Amino acid sequence: MTLELPAPELLWARIVAEGRALLNREGNRAQAIEVHQSEETAWVAGDRLVSEDGAGNWFVLVRGDDERALLFGGDESSELFETDFDPWADAPEWALTIDRTVTHPRLSDTDTVTFARWWNGSAWVSTPFEEHLPEWSADDPDADDGLYMGLRSIVDPAGNPTPDS
Repeated sequence: MTLELPAPELLWARIVAEGRALLNREGNRAQAIEVHQSEETAWVAGDRLVSEDGAGNWFVLVRGDDERALLFGGDESSELFETDFDPWADAPEWALTIDRTVTHPRLSDTDTVTFARWWNGSAWVSTPFEEHLPEWSADDPDADDGLYMGLRSIVDPAGNPTPDS
């Protein structure tokens, strides 16, 4: 299933409006500040939003330099969970240099990343995952890398499929 992601600034605003993320400050990765709908949180370089829904779906949105951003996370029920898929295989060097440390009470740095998207200044890009899907799910139109489960309530609160899904 395909999920159209908005630009990073709008995605950040929707995550904050959802009220279920932690804001991690650069330079003090142990500090995690809970974000509520009523709080103004600036889109500041180096800050990251971390969200975990309690059902095995999580993601991190990190602001990079030069209008770039990195979004990564996982879904424990993704069809890619136990495959050799590497979501970072096609990532540009700048995305790989961003600190991918995850600070959240229910997550660890060893949690498996099943999806990664990087904003190149005008569009979200990712490593294609379809060829890595297990044979039993290769024809399933709902098979994805976990992005849909992690962000559907934020990107499309009604849970409607996107036009190309």
